[in-house]
Amino acid sequence: MEEVSFWPLPALLLPQTTCQLIGSTVLSDSTLETKPIPGTAATSAIDGRLLELWFTPVRFGLLLAVLILASFPEVIFGNQSFIARDFGLFSYPVAYYHKESFWRHELPLWNPLHNCGIPFLAQFNTITLYPLSLIYLMLPLDWSLGIFCLVHIWIAGMGMYFLAHRWTGNRFAASIAGLAFAFNGLSLNFIMWPSHLATYSWMPWVIWSVEKAWQRGGRAVLWAALLGSLQMLSGGPETILMTWLVVLPIFVRYFVLEKSSRWTGIIRFFGVIILVTGLSAAQLFPFLDLIAHSQRNSDYAQMNWSTPGTGWANFFVPLFGCFLTRKGIYFQDNQYWTSSYYVGIAVVALAMWAIWRVRKPRVWFLAVIALLGILLAMGENGLFFRALKIVFHPIGFMAHPVKFILLAVFALPLLAAFAIAELPWVNESRTNQPSRSLLVVGSVVALVILGLMAFAHLRPADHEEWQVTCRNGVIRLAFLALTLSGLAALRRFQAVKWKAILAFGLPVLLWGDVNLHAPPQNPTTSRDVLQPGLFQTNLSPKNGQSRALISGTAAKQMLEGTSGDVGKDFLFLRKGLFLNSNLLDETPTLNGFYSLYLESDLGVRALLGAHSAPFLDFVGVSIETAPDDIFKFVSRNSFLSMITGGQKPIFTDRTNMLPALADSNFDPRAIVYLPMEVKDEITVSNRSEVRILSQTLAAQKIELEVAATVPSLMVAAQSFYHPWHAWINDQEVKIYPANYHFQAWQIPPGQSHVRLEYKDRAFEVGALLSILSLGVGAGLFWSTRKVSEKSEAL
Repeated sequence: MEEVSFWPLPALLLPQTTCQLIGSTVLSDSTLETKPIPGTAATSAIDGRLLELWFTPVRFGLLLAVLILASFPEVIFGNQSFIARDFGLFSYPVAYYHKESFWRHELPLWNPLHNCGIPFLAQFNTITLYPLSLIYLMLPLDWSLGIFCLVHIWIAGMGMYFLAHRWTGNRFAASIAGLAFAFNGLSLNFIMWPSHLATYSWMPWVIWSVEKAWQRGGRAVLWAALLGSLQMLSGGPETILMTWLVVLPIFVRYFVLEKSSRWTGIIRFFGVIILVTGLSAAQLFPFLDLIAHSQRNSDYAQMNWSTPGTGWANFFVPLFGCFLTRKGIYFQDNQYWTSSYYVGIAVVALAMWAIWRVRKPRVWFLAVIALLGILLAMGENGLFFRALKIVFHPIGFMAHPVKFILLAVFALPLLAAFAIAELPWVNESRTNQPSRSLLVVGSVVALVILGLMAFAHLRPADHEEWQVTCRNGVIRLAFLALTLSGLAALRRFQAVKWKAILAFGLPVLLWGDVNLHAPPQNPTTSRDVLQPGLFQTNLSPKNGQSRALISGTAAKQMLEGTSGDVGKDFLFLRKGLFLNSNLLDETPTLNGFYSLYLESDLGVRALLGAHSAPFLDFVGVSIETAPDDIFKFVSRNSFLSMITGGQKPIFTDRTNMLPALADSNFDPRAIVYLPMEVKDEITVSNRSEVRILSQTLAAQKIELEVAATVPSLMVAAQSFYHPWHAWINDQEVKIYPANYHFQAWQIPPGQSHVRLEYKDRAFEVGALLSILSLGVGAGLFWSTRKVSEKSEAL
């Protein structure tokens, strides 16, 4: 018997044993080349079984890892780092603050360096409690945060592989789905948000494991709870919600059809939900508490960040209707959440074929999911979102309707997998001949692309270069022809080595299509620009002493970009303390970029925009953007310290506070505005003298030694949020909201020790519940292990 040769594919990806056992039949090159008659069931069986042998989980995982390496070698080998857009201006600085707190042995519940102080852990997307954050906490951050993202691209692909294999029963189809879910425009866009990417990567794992849990019970319930908790702690609430919205209809169908085990299934299903909630409570409770006190409500959704009415066209021609920004990245008009959601033209064609030809409930369900995602992503540009908002008003809490496109990006790879699993030369149980129908679908897709190219030429969108769009469409046509031709040719080659080359070449074609569908979405640059402390000077504000103010005009100009070189741009933006880049230099600013802000922070922004000098003094602005250079600062010498005392209270309604604070006659040294409802609790009526003898200011704890001759008020230019607690001489006292957004408390006459500390009761209760849930999970795991051992012994 001849040796089965798989040259020239890498040894790591293909078996190189002398023979392959398929069932009870030993196959060799000569057997495969001479005995089966092309087009017969025997040929289909051999093809399908070879694909099953080749595309095992290990080999697919290695293939996926190789393609990730080929996509980002400069990041993996540490020569460069991701930097563009929110990676450099949000994600990296937030991870830096997290890491600095971690090595100070401090849990970062509060961030004093932005917006006069803002909750940090409760933000959710800071992934403070996510276990895999240890990747960047323990390793050099300027290398490991990029690795964190690429690891999660690999996790995403593997999760979709297992889910697609469970639903289709075919490993080759699962490999195509896994690759398409790992490499698409949306997943690559998510690299700039490690939290979003992590949540996205666990989506197929959660659906796969939860479905197994309600069917099998036992340890499957615990594994589902663990994977669900990993997604819950990874920080993307909208993706988490969409994950469970996909799970729910699948469970409902199981509940309806499986009458004999429906109640067992429902107990297991809700057992998973309870365990996930308990294990994640340490993160969920503070997040929900912050939501209740934040700027978000059911009318928050920003409709301008929706896909256009032609957003569906970007699945066929990814640059259709897009324009090139100064940062070298293409975007749709008025939609800047994602630079792409293209999944590959062959994936779209195969998905369309599956919807047409595969008569299965899961295919119909996925088709509905994909359609819903596309329609809802249009927001106010389509009718569906507006209608749904009338029926279900809380949907307005979602920041940007474009996020619903995730449903389509999830569904299309699975639909493509169902299509591939129906091919007789991939699955020997299938007998249909799809060649003609595949040709029909391919032709329809090609006609759509040509139509979009013609439309772009005749009526280009604002700032769209129709030549670029047409060239983009031509490349899609080439990839469509190559991929569908390769898929059809897979059954014609009889030599095993050529069949193997073709089989592994198809995923590479899909990867190449996505990699070439647009300019790089994640430009990289030297890691040197990420080093901390590059712009610290003697004039730089320090925590608890003063703050920097970036003007609204400067922020708008910086947002548009400057030179076009991402490394130079980032250094300019760091110098201007733009968004969260100030965290790298530990410079407090009144600006910050987060998903959630305290509700009263919106009023403070209005006051900063009014540029009232007394209010700027009160919040401690020591430097502000120069009027003639957005990357320079000018000094202010009239600013106050963060802690002051002795002001006279003036009681008024909140609606009157903002105009009073903006008034040029406001004197923060002499008066403080308090809400009318606390008037009966305050015994101070006049201005007094308060001396601060000493103070120690940390991120989450403030200690003061103060002296006053009469009962007096003290004021902190720090955001008022209820987890802050105050003690005077070890007796807890109440902190009052002051000057609309800040803190005040009353001190007795004489010398006093004042301590302010951030104690988040929601976190403490949640952490206790998480520990208890972990104990319950461990106990259940141990008990199921004992039962399993007894069963095996019998």
